[in-house]
Amino acid sequence: MASASTYNDLYQQHQNRDVQIKEVVIFGDLGQEVLSGLPTPDTVRSLNTYGRSNQERQKQLQTSYPQAKLLSCQSL
Repeated sequence: MASASTYNDLYQQHQNRDVQIKEVVIFGDLGQEVLSGLPTPDTVRSLNTYGRSNQERQKQLQTSYPQAKLLSCQSL
């Protein structure tokens, strides 16, 4: 999963204090969840998400988190 690889890179940058990850939010058409603590790359890699992409929720979250980096999972 490309998003897990990207998260791994960001996580390493966070560990090196090059960037700061404040929160990890997962979302879809069924809702959203702020993960507790900073998940490890293995935790992110093992996430099972349900639902579909929700453009309206994405816009709302991008407004709430203007400096966020969006990592996207797409169904095959």
